[in-house]
This record gives sequence, structure tokens and C-alpha cells, in this order.
Amino acid sequence: MATKISVREAISSKMSEVGSAIHRTKRLRQSTLMDTELKRCLKTWGLIVFGLGSMIGSGVYVLTGEIVVDTAGPSAIISYFISGVISMLIAFCYAELGSLIPKAGSSYVYTYVAAGEFWGFICGWSMLAEHVIGCASIARGWSNYFDSFFDDAIKNWTVQYVGTIGSGTDDYPDLVAFALVLIITVLVCSGISISLNVTTIFLVVNIGILAFTSMFGFIWGDLSNWGGGVDAFFPYGAGGVLSASALLFYSYTGFDFISMCGEETKDPHKSIPIATISVMVICYFLYSTVTAALLTLCPYELLNADYAFTSAFTYVGRYGAATMVTSGILVAMFTTALVTLMGCPRLAYSMASDGMLPSCFASVNTWSQVPVVSTVTMGFAAGISCLLVSYSELVKLLSVGTLVSYFLVAMSLLLMRYTHKSETMFTNGVTLTPAAPDDAVAYGTFGVDEGSGDGADPNAKQKDSWCNGAMRSFMRKRSAAQYNTAVQFMTYILGISLVLFSLVLTLAITALGDGDVWAWFLFIVLLCGVLISSTFFAMLEETPYSTKPGFLVPFVPYTTILAMFSCIFLSFQLSGTSWIRFIIVLIIGLFVFFGYSIWHSKERESNTEPKPDKTNSQEMLITGDE
Repeated sequence: MATKISVREAISSKMSEVGSAIHRTKRLRQSTLMDTELKRCLKTWGLIVFGLGSMIGSGVYVLTGEIVVDTAGPSAIISYFISGVISMLIAFCYAELGSLIPKAGSSYVYTYVAAGEFWGFICGWSMLAEHVIGCASIARGWSNYFDSFFDDAIKNWTVQYVGTIGSGTDDYPDLVAFALVLIITVLVCSGISISLNVTTIFLVVNIGILAFTSMFGFIWGDLSNWGGGVDAFFPYGAGGVLSASALLFYSYTGFDFISMCGEETKDPHKSIPIATISVMVICYFLYSTVTAALLTLCPYELLNADYAFTSAFTYVGRYGAATMVTSGILVAMFTTALVTLMGCPRLAYSMASDGMLPSCFASVNTWSQVPVVSTVTMGFAAGISCLLVSYSELVKLLSVGTLVSYFLVAMSLLLMRYTHKSETMFTNGVTLTPAAPDDAVAYGTFGVDEGSGDGADPNAKQKDSWCNGAMRSFMRKRSAAQYNTAVQFMTYILGISLVLFSLVLTLAITALGDGDVWAWFLFIVLLCGVLISSTFFAMLEETPYSTKPGFLVPFVPYTTILAMFSCIFLSFQLSGTSWIRFIIVLIIGLFVFFGYSIWHSKERESNTEPKPDKTNSQEMLITGDE
């Protein structure tokens, strides 16, 4: 009997620890926030170079052709606009959180701090998969363009003498792409300064090719190639526009790499927001212009989806221009693959530093100041992926992981804005003081020195409507723990409602149009859940940061809620096969989390140590939950 009790107690203890691990958040000390083993050498211009180098590549040069030919036709212009607007909302979130928490983990760290260890790991694992698959897809696209010089001779030789992996001729082992990834891996291991110099040189060539394509595309092209009428502009209907918007998110991925360089930036508080917003504006202008030029050069149905820009110039008889553009595209895509792979080891380094991955991934080479083990491992994974998986399948898997990660980042910003942070700094003239124990202090008294003449606002209550005032008065009477629990609960309600609401809109749109009662019942119930939880945040007052970020997202919570809805809705526009493959990757990650991460977490170790005396300590902590 004693043995049974001890086993039961052991199981109960482990289950309790697993439960606490899911919710525990990462704590960052303000005094050590800028400490890093990496080399701080990047300024704003360097971040912009890396951001543009990461974004302008396979997405615009390869994916544009596939989208125009197979998914949206000329309406791809609208798809770029939709995905660009939504990406800008997410970029706002990255700009604020990146300037507040300048750590190499980027979205992984933001989610860990705000939402907890489980969601942080899910976000980090998804981002690792995104960057590995992103590098692989770019290498595969590079190989397609390189092979166009030889009229697909390399592809045909491989299919004939090596064979195919799947049923289609595109499912062949791409040895050229594999070799390219190995070369890039060696270059990344050499250090960030060398990578920056290479990226800067190649980026000049990249933008020059886009400018040349845009200018001469309109000069040599014919507007009649766009076709006439609505049907010609929307050959695949509204569904094609939405599906293309989801896939084109891939073209805008890369701005998150800017925040990944937080530990290598001299002034991340200022540089990260400026660089993030700048690259988004520049890329949208370039993408929309070059796509319009492409459609002016050649009717979309005559384009070659694998190398659309080359085939467009060939169509108008400009063979020299086609060769020059293809050469420039190879340079541009090499740069993008380089910067994309650079993001993998930095994220793995951050996760390993927290105990989420084995400690070997956190080791930094003393000469190059680069996490070499992480770089080699991620480079090998990307090489195997591009060797065995076709470009189109890689992109579909990538888009799901990207959208899920962006959803979690927007949710994290919502939590950071509205949960209590026990910190000590100055924010907008309001003096923050250390929080008293959660069970003894009401929210109205912790965090703000009400005796501060500069921080107090005597007219604050007059600015609230009676409804907002009642909600805020009620919440101020809650303890810190109760307040945070309420905010977290409503965040989960909001997130679940948005997911299910988007799912109903996607799967039951026909039933809604037919007036089916069950579909409308679900629609109304889930819409009420979204509206109630959204209203809760709209009526709630934000809790101030301890240190003012270099950028604040405007119109919160509306901006973040719209970003969350847009990301999850577009993710459901992707194929079921894409989701199944993403779930498989996620299941592998869950085995890693429950089998390794929660037992080696640095936060688990710190929770077993004696806590410092808060009454005498002025140490500042950044945490989304106390």
C-alpha cells in the first residue's frame, strides 16, 4: 500500500509541475537585459539591410509566379495589398516588443514573457521550422532559376539518372539546392560582420534588378495583357485572392529577423522599430510595382511559374534582359537564403539558453561569436529539406507556421499591455514602484506612485464613460493575481473565439449563404464571444511598462485583435494538407517540450532558489505575470 501511495504522490507531483510549467513566464532583469555573448555591432542601417535582404528574395521572384499562374491571376496585386496590411499590423507588434525586449529569441521570448513557457515554446518551435523551411524553399527556388540557364538540363538529368521522390517531376532530389545551403552555412559560421558585408553588396544588386524590371516592364509591356473585365482580373474568384494572400505572407516574412538581432544591435530601443517599419514600407512598394510590371510584360497564363520574370522578358523577345534579370535574381535569392539561415541559430541559441533545447545549441564560438553548433545543425536540416521536398510544398508548410507564430505574437502584445508588470522605471512621466505581495495589494494601489505630481492625472476619471469607469473601478479592486488571471482568461476566450469564428467562416460559408440554422447559430455564438472579449479589453485600462518602448502600437486593443483574426483566418485558407504537415511538426515539438524542455527550463531552476527580499531590492523585472 505504501508503494502505491508513493507512486501516486510522485505522479501527482510530476503532473503538478507540468501544469505549473505551462503557465510560468520568463523573467528578464532590467539590469542584465543588454548582456549577451553575441557581438553588438549593428546600427539601424545594418538592420534595414538584413531586413530587406531577408524579405526580398524567393517570395517575390518565385512565389509571385506561382501565385499569378495558379492561384490569383492579375488579382495577385490585391492579395499583396491584403497580406501587406496584415503583415504591417504584425510588424507593429514586433517593433514594440523588439524595442522593449531586445533578445535574440524574438517572438519566442515575447510569447514566453507574456503568455508562458508552453506558448513560448510553441511559438519558438514554429519559428525554427519557419526559418529552416524558409531557407530550404529559397534554395530550391534558386536552383530552379539557375537551371533555367540550361533549359532545365540539371532537373532532367536528375530525374533520369537519380529518379524522383514523389509522383510528380518536381519531386526530385535537388542536389544544387543542397550544395547551396552547405555553402551558406559555412558563410554564416564566419560571423555576422562578414555576413553583413556580403548582404549589403548583394542587396544593391537585388534592388537594382527590381528597379530594372519595374521600369522596363512598363516600357516593353502592354496593358492589354491584363485582360478585360472583372472575370479576367479575378480568374480564380475571391477565394483565390484570399488563398494567395495567405501564401504571400511568405513574401513579407523576414522583418522578424530584425528583432532576432536585438542582442547584436547597439541601440535596439531605437533601431529595431525604425528598421522594422522601414523595411515593410519599402517591400510593399517594391512588391506591388514589380508584380504590376510582370503582368504588363506577359499575360499571366503564359508565364512559367518556376521562373516567371525570366519567361516574361523572353515573351517580349528581350533575351539579354532575361539573362541579366535571372543573374540578378540568383544573387538576390542567395542573400535571402543567407539572412534566413542566420535567424535559425539565433533563435535556437535563445531557446537553449533558457533550457528549452540542449545546452550545446547555446555554445558560442569565441572567434566568430556565432552559435556554430546551432548554425551547422539548422543548416543541415534546411539542406535535407530542400533536397527531398518540392518548392510548392515547402512554401505551403511555411505559411501555416508563420501565421500561427504571428497570431501568438499579437496575443502576447495584448497580454503585455494589460497584465501587471512588477518593474521599476519611468513611463510617460508616471513613477512605477515595486509591487507589493499579490494577495495584499489591490490593483489600484500597486505599480503607480499616486503621490507623484507629474504622474497623477486628476482628470483621469472624468475622461472615462460611466461603463468604462464601472469596469475599471471593479478591476482596480482586484488583487494583482486576480487581475492578471482575469486578463489571461479573457485573452484565451478571445483567442479561442477568433479561431472557431474563423473556422466557421471558412468551412461553413456555403451553409451560411444557404441560411442553415446550425451555421448561423454557431456564427452568432462565436461572434458574441469575440465581441464580449474585445469589449472587455476596450474598456480596460492599460498597465504601464517599466521602460517606455521605442515604439507603441496605435489603437490597442483593436490593432492586435484585428491582427490575430487576420492571421488565423488566412491560415485556414491554406490547404488541409498544409495543416496536417504543420501539426506533425508541432507534435514532434510537443514531444521535445514535455520530454526535455520543462525539466531543464532555467525558470524551473530559478523557482527552486530562494527569492530575493523585495522590500530592499530595487532590481527590475520584466514579466507578463507575477
